[in-house]
Amino acid sequence: MFLWCPSSSSTSLSTTISCSTNVSLAITNVTVNEDGSIWDHEGEILYPPGTHWSNPGEEDVHMVCPCNINERPCLRKCCPMGQGMTNKMECFDYDHNFNIEVKEEDDSKMVEGKKHFALLYGNPCKNKRFVLEPDVHTDDEFWIRASDGVLVTPHYDMSEYGPDSFCLDYYPERKLHLPAICITEDMLEDDDDSKSLAFKIYPIFMIISTIFLLATFLVYALIPELRNLHGMCLMSHVGSLSVTYIFLAIVQIGGKDISDDLCRASGKMLFI
Repeated sequence: MFLWCPSSSSTSLSTTISCSTNVSLAITNVTVNEDGSIWDHEGEILYPPGTHWSNPGEEDVHMVCPCNINERPCLRKCCPMGQGMTNKMECFDYDHNFNIEVKEEDDSKMVEGKKHFALLYGNPCKNKRFVLEPDVHTDDEFWIRASDGVLVTPHYDMSEYGPDSFCLDYYPERKLHLPAICITEDMLEDDDDSKSLAFKIYPIFMIISTIFLLATFLVYALIPELRNLHGMCLMSHVGSLSVTYIFLAIVQIGGKDISDDLCRASGKMLFI
C-alpha cells in the first residue's frame, strides 16, 4: 500500500529541469508530498525528487520525467488516452484499452499499457514519420521490449528506437497497435544522396520512351491494316507500358515531395 502526506505550505517545488522536454510530460492532478516527491493520480506513479520540476509562475503544472524513474519503463503513445490513430496518422476519439503485446527474449505477453509503462503522449518527431506495417511487409517485423519499452526492428539498420524517436498507438481500421518512427536528419540526407545523377536521368528517358511508345500506339490505332491480332496485342503492350512509365516518372521526379494521395494513386496504377 502506498502512503502519502499532503503538501504543506513549507514544501518547495524544484525548478531545476530534470530531463529533456521531448521525454517529459506535463501533469496537473498531483499531490505534493513533504519529502519533495509528487503523486500522479491519473498515471498512478510516484515521482521522487529529481524526476520532476515546475517552471516559475506555473506551479500548478508539473513537468515529470517518466523515463527517469525505476518503477516502470517508459513508452510513448501517439495520441492521448481515449483516442486512436487513423491511417493518415491523425488522432481521433476512440475508446479502447491500451493493451499491447510485449516481448522479452522468446517470451511474449499482453500487458495493460497504462499499468506496465510510464506513458508519454504525443508526436516526438521534428520531421515526417512512417508507420511499420508488418501485416503488409515482412521486413517491418517489430516488437516492444517489456523491460525498457524499446522498439526493436530486427530487419532495419537501426534496430532499436527509444521514446524520443517513435510512438505507438492503436489503428482501428487495421485492428493493430503499430509504431510510427521518426524520419531523422540522417535518413533525409541519405535520401538526398540517393538522388544521384543517374537517378535523375532515369525519369527523363522514361518520358522520352513514352513519347515513342504513344507514337507507336497511334500508328497502329490509325492504320486499319495493322489492327490485326498481332497489332492489337502490341497496342495493349505499348499502352500499358506508357502508363507505367508516366506514373513511375512522376514518383521518381517528385520523390518525397509528392502528396500521399498522389503516391498511393501512382502505386496502384503501377500495380494494375
